[in-house]
Amino acid sequence: MLVSEYTGTMKIADVELECAVLNDGRRIIKHSDVFKALGRESRGNARLPDTPSFMDAKNLQPYVSSELNNVKEKISYQAENGKSFQGFDAIIIPLVCELYILADEAGTVIHKNQKETVIQASIIIRSLAKVGIIALVDEATGYQNIRKAEALQAILNEYISKDLIAWTKTFPDEYYEQIFRLKNWKWSTFNRPGVVGKYTNDIVYGRMAAGLVDELKKLNSRDEKGTTKHRDHQHLSENQGRKALEMHLHSIIGLMRVADTWEELMYSINKAYPKKGSIDDLFPETLNPRNIN
Repeated sequence: MLVSEYTGTMKIADVELECAVLNDGRRIIKHSDVFKALGRESRGNARLPDTPSFMDAKNLQPYVSSELNNVKEKISYQAENGKSFQGFDAIIIPLVCELYILADEAGTVIHKNQKETVIQASIIIRSLAKVGIIALVDEATGYQNIRKAEALQAILNEYISKDLIAWTKTFPDEYYEQIFRLKNWKWSTFNRPGVVGKYTNDIVYGRMAAGLVDELKKLNSRDEKGTTKHRDHQHLSENQGRKALEMHLHSIIGLMRVADTWEELMYSINKAYPKKGSIDDLFPETLNPRNIN
């Protein structure tokens, strides 16, 4: 029977995970805590036999690696007090993160809960990679022998925190809800027409500073599928740029609330925040809807 020789608690994205090192050398994370790390609810009834429910969705299967298949089975072990537990090989966390990221890059992730897991996976895998290289340097130099026990955990917490800030929702839901209302579209949290991005460039970034839209396009280039690796606002400076964006968004949403039609909104925006550029930069619907000279 496998027995845990060392036990402890680690923290990823403010989630505490119980972990252990077994007498055969394997590093284990408690079964339910793997779900917590991925931001998913523990579900016992998997769609596929011998497959955890956090990776049993049909759209994920083409991207399940052989390495992940080798560690997907639960491992039973005993604590020093004789109590029985189940867990997974700790390597399953970065491997499942990679699974979700690959599926998302292929365009097969469309469900809300999976989208949320993709964000969590991106944060975890980037942060673990950064801590991993620090640990390797410490081992190579011998610094690990004098490093404080909590040092790597503190570094991981810092990286996780920074990445979570990068994913913080800057554009509130109301901004998109108002666009859908004024365009007479049926509201959807996740399925937004591609033109919404063009509207955002026009009424938000295009009104903040001359040339900002072009600069963001350079910094946040699209791949052959038309997708970007980051959100435009993540390229703005944390202080001046982000604060200016938040202030401008607050004003735009205020104009949205009092507008009855999209044309009225665009008339108000053109009057309050005229573009610093050619009239050719404007969309047709941004021209004066009231025919006022």
